Amino acid sequence: MRNRISIPNLYAPWVFGLLAVAIGVLSPAAAAEQGNRVVLIVLDGLRPDYVTPNLMPNLYAWGRNGVIFEKHHAAYPTVTRVNASSIATGAYPESHGIVDNSVYFPGVDPDRSLSTGDRANLEKIDAQTGGRLLTATSLGEVLAAQGMKTAVFSSGSTGSAFLLNHKVQNGAIVNSGYVLPPALAGTLAPRLGPEPPDGAPNDERNARIVNAYLDYGLNDMDAELSILWISDPDHTAHEYGMANSRTTRALRLVDDLLGKIASTLEASGRLANTNILVTSDHGFSTHIPPTDKGAALREFSAAHNLPENAIVQAGSCIYVKEPHKALVPALVATLQATDWIGPLFTRAKSPGAPEGWVPGTLALDLIRGDHPERAPDIVLSSKWSDEEGAKGFRGTVATGGVAGHGSTSPWDIHNTLIARGPDFASRRLVGIPTHNTDLAPTICYLLGVKPAETMRGRVLYEGMRASDPEPPAEVTREVITAEQTLANGKRYHMDVTRSHYRGVAYFDQARGTRE
Repeated sequence: MRNRISIPNLYAPWVFGLLAVAIGVLSPAAAAEQGNRVVLIVLDGLRPDYVTPNLMPNLYAWGRNGVIFEKHHAAYPTVTRVNASSIATGAYPESHGIVDNSVYFPGVDPDRSLSTGDRANLEKIDAQTGGRLLTATSLGEVLAAQGMKTAVFSSGSTGSAFLLNHKVQNGAIVNSGYVLPPALAGTLAPRLGPEPPDGAPNDERNARIVNAYLDYGLNDMDAELSILWISDPDHTAHEYGMANSRTTRALRLVDDLLGKIASTLEASGRLANTNILVTSDHGFSTHIPPTDKGAALREFSAAHNLPENAIVQAGSCIYVKEPHKALVPALVATLQATDWIGPLFTRAKSPGAPEGWVPGTLALDLIRGDHPERAPDIVLSSKWSDEEGAKGFRGTVATGGVAGHGSTSPWDIHNTLIARGPDFASRRLVGIPTHNTDLAPTICYLLGVKPAETMRGRVLYEGMRASDPEPPAEVTREVITAEQTLANGKRYHMDVTRSHYRGVAYFDQARGTRE
């Protein structure tokens, strides 16, 4: 069932009453010729409502003097390595093939999932798939083909850093755990000093990575694209929650690093020809633990006398091995009756259909997760609410831990995007939907490079100084629903909300409820 609701296009310039710094305006092609650079800064787990004058005065001022994209979206599942891959490729999991933080590649391990946070696992996958770790072309590859360089500086996991530029063609990765190409490690070691211990806040590692960019990145490599991945606030908020004083301190320390980046660029004369985009990989929510998250799968396996590892769970993805595929509808029915579980997705009932092939589910296509080789049998999300979980922060999810992300909640899906620089407008709010997949084609546009055919995002013309070449368009919204009567007589209901703009469908949220 589809309900399409027309809503007004909210894109419009907005005067904040603050003075902007006057800088020259160049076309993207001329910018590339004259040495313009792009810096993409990813602050892991940065919710938009973290960006306040008190918590993050530097970033707040950047937004007020630049462009704030108010309705930015993360890819689902709303986890780090899925979105690192979407940022790097401009594609969704259905195209790039990293379908969760944990993934199942039976050719590597037939019985267990693999963490994509570990670069070693990613290299095993790459070897087993014949160099197809990512099944979409990355920004690093596109730029390398044009003789341009991509440099990654990351205090995140070894895996998330690797996914940002996994071919390392004509570029580099400087991570807290390693440096690529390996010969660069010896050059950087005396300049950066020893690796500091992990912390919450992770300020020492974050500062070391920023210093690597400001020293080696600016003075030696001078890459056309630099990607800085800073592990906070995610790193600290996972352990202590969003309203904790440690997380507050982590936000302020990260903001200080942004101030240091801007002041260094300005002192070196580079600020006026550097386009800076600050985003996050996902939002964040307070977690309310379920009684036993694994009980439903264990009980189902026992009830059907299944051998060990007949069902493999990899994050939000469930794979049922042959010869047990016929049990998928029964497993879905069990999950639909499990209180902590929210929406459930399966492959489409027929090509292009919004319904999943299992009754009461919706299609993986709606969340852009139907990879032809790697899609699971079932994708699930924990149920969520809009209630305040931590003081001052709405959004709760029924899952383990103190706080985190990964669900179909809008508090996990909606993340941050702020831009400033010679090609971006000043003092503008953009209220139309945007997505992490839009970053790669936008960066290609800024550097005067044709995007890869596999890039599914769009150029964010609405934030540019130059006139938007696209015709005006309105934003529409649809709600797609599915229902199923359970064995206990209750009714399972799920719905997906999507926004549409210029031919692109943006996944806003999904719910699963029982009544």
